[in-house]
Amino acid sequence: MRYIDELKAFLAFDVDKAERKLWKEEDIQDAFREEFATKNIGSALSLLPLACFLAIVLMAASYLVSHFGGEEIPPLLMIVYAVLLVMSAVFNSVLRILDKDIKKNSKKILTTLYVMAALYMLWVSALADISGNVKMVIIVYAAAIIIVTQALYLNPIYSTAYVVLSMVLFSVKSLFSGMEQFSYDVSIGIIIISLISCIVSYTRYQNRCKAIYNKKIIVCQNEQLGIVIKELQEKKTELENLNKKLENAYVSDRLTGLYNRWYWDETIADPSKEFFESDKPCAIMMLDLDNFKNINDTMGHAMGDKCLVKTAEVLRAATKDIENCDVFRMGGEEFVVWCRAIEKPEAVKLANTVLKDISNIKIDGLNTMLTASIGLHIQKAESEKDIESFLIEADKAMYESKNSGKNRITISLP
Repeated sequence: MRYIDELKAFLAFDVDKAERKLWKEEDIQDAFREEFATKNIGSALSLLPLACFLAIVLMAASYLVSHFGGEEIPPLLMIVYAVLLVMSAVFNSVLRILDKDIKKNSKKILTTLYVMAALYMLWVSALADISGNVKMVIIVYAAAIIIVTQALYLNPIYSTAYVVLSMVLFSVKSLFSGMEQFSYDVSIGIIIISLISCIVSYTRYQNRCKAIYNKKIIVCQNEQLGIVIKELQEKKTELENLNKKLENAYVSDRLTGLYNRWYWDETIADPSKEFFESDKPCAIMMLDLDNFKNINDTMGHAMGDKCLVKTAEVLRAATKDIENCDVFRMGGEEFVVWCRAIEKPEAVKLANTVLKDISNIKIDGLNTMLTASIGLHIQKAESEKDIESFLIEADKAMYESKNSGKNRITISLP
C-alpha cells in the first residue's frame, strides 16, 4: 500500500498547501475534481455520439458486405459493433444526466469515465480477438490509446495503467491468437505511441492542475485583497471624517458652531473670481449684543453662553435662504454676517429681521430683553483690501448704533 501511495504522489500533482495556507486540503481537491469533471464530460459528450455513429456505420457496412459483397462477416463481429453502439448510448445518457449538476456529481462523473475507459479497452480487446486483420487491430489499439489518454484528463496513475493494460492485453491476444505477423517493428511502434501518450497525458494533467492551483491562488488572493481594500476604504472614510471634524473644529467657534475669526481671515484673503465680477454689492453686518457684560456679571457666564447660542440660532435662521451668506462669531459678543452678493433692500431687510428676532429671544432665567446694536455697510468691492475696510466701516456704524441708544441699525453707504 505504501508503494502505491508513493507512486500516486510521484505521478499526481502534489499541492504545497502548507506553504500557502489559503484553503483547506479538501477545498483544492474539490476544485480539481470539479474542473476535471467539467473538462472530461465535455470531451466525452462530444466523442460518444461519434462512437454511436461509427458503430451504426460499421454494422451497416458489415451487413452490406455480407449480403452484396459475397464475403461472410463473422456474426460475433456484428455483436461487437452492437455492443459499441449500446455501450456508447448508455454512457452518453448517463453522462448527460450527471451533466445537469457537475459540482454535485463530479465524483460520479469521474468514476463513470474511468469505468467507460476500462470497458472500451475490453471492447478493443474483444475486437482484436475476433478480427484476424493485424493491421486493423494495431490501428484500433493505437487509436483507442490516443483517444482515451488525450481526449480525457485522466489522473496520470489511471492514464498510465490504461496504456500498460492495453499493451498487456494486446500482447496476450497476439501471442495466443497466432499472429505470426506481429513483428518487433510493430511492437516498438506501439510502445513508442504508448510512451508518447503517457508523457503527453501526464504533462496535460500537470498543466491543468497548475492552472487550477494558480486560479485558486488568484481567487483567494483577490478575496484577501478585497478584504484589505475594504479595510483601507473604511480607514480612509474614518480618516476623512476625522479630518472633517478637525477642519470644522479649526474653522468653527466651539460654543456657537459659527465660523470663527480665523476663517473670516481665510475667506476674505482668497475671495472667488465671481465675487469681483458680480454686479451686486456686498454687505457686512456687524452685530454686538447690548449690555452683555452686565448679563455675565449679574446672571453668570452660563447665561451669557445661552444668549450667544440663541443669537447664533437667530442669525442662522435669518440667513439660511440667502445665497453666498456666511455668519461668523468674531469674538466675545460680536458677530458678523457676510453677504457676498446682495441688493441694498434685501440687506436692510435682513438686518431688521435679525434685530427683531434677537429682541424676541426667550431664555429661562433671563430677566431682561436681549438686544443688539447693528452696523451695516453696503458697497461693491474691487479688491481684498476693500473687504477689510468695509469691516471697519461696519464696525464704526455698529458703535454709532450703541452711542445712539442701542437696539438699532446704522447703515453705512459709500
